[in-house]
Amino acid sequence: MVYSIPRTSLKRGAKSNEVFKLQQLLAQRLGSVSITGLFDYETEIAVKTFQSRMFLTPDGIVGPLTWQALWVNAPVEMPTLWQGCHGDTVESVQDLLSIDLYYVGTVDGDFGPKTYAAVQRFQRDFGIPDEGIVDARTWQALSQI
Repeated sequence: MVYSIPRTSLKRGAKSNEVFKLQQLLAQRLGSVSITGLFDYETEIAVKTFQSRMFLTPDGIVGPLTWQALWVNAPVEMPTLWQGCHGDTVESVQDLLSIDLYYVGTVDGDFGPKTYAAVQRFQRDFGIPDEGIVDARTWQALSQI
């Protein structure tokens, strides 16, 4: 797929054809978003919602990573995680998996046996090879929770 990601960063108050395109993409990804060409409060909230869903900082500013995620409708530049990893990103995965009770345990940022088993169950339910590794396909499925 060939696409051209706008180079302009957008934030509330902007008014342009790029805002119009932004609103079209947000409407496709999130549902009801007014397409006016004006980056208003509603657009900012939609951008923050989309950014959160794509594991981006929800700052309401549409920069290169937000544009890229909008175009591909998937998280971008996410790390691959496996058993033995730890940190805030593992904690985010545990949080998401606990929403639908895939993960039941302490959200501690440690990718141990419980997280591994939870990732495998999640992957099976979403038709992803159940390797227990959080890769691009798994990140995309997680973004739908």
